Amino acid sequence: MTKTTDAQFCGKCGVTEGSLHEVDCFSERCRQCGGQFISCVCIASYFYPESNNPREAALANGITEEQEAEWDAIIETLGGRVPYIDYPNLCCRCGKLWPDMFLVSDEEWARYVEPAHSHEMLCAECYAFIKSVIDANR
Repeated sequence: MTKTTDAQFCGKCGVTEGSLHEVDCFSERCRQCGGQFISCVCIASYFYPESNNPREAALANGITEEQEAEWDAIIETLGGRVPYIDYPNLCCRCGKLWPDMFLVSDEEWARYVEPAHSHEMLCAECYAFIKSVIDANR
């Protein structure tokens, strides 16, 4: 694994680590839920709490400038917008930095990857090893 201490740049808006993303950058994280800020439903859920689908309610009824200002104040009390930091993908078994993505069915993943690691990333080589040793011992 190669560790870097050089500041990285957001691949979407170009800001350097430690800086705030440009407004509407797809990579910005939500301070409230940790999800993708531009697509999270936190603001919609706050202003439309009775709705079964807050996103649709917000799209249908809108979010006013006053509501946006109120939400911004709430986010400030939680620590403000989330600065960009590059958290690389790592294989949870060998530590390989930025392993290539690959696809297997959910059923196959559940059969070979223990539950404690089911939401982590594996490189193709480690996955193939895990699969081979499990199959060899069945």
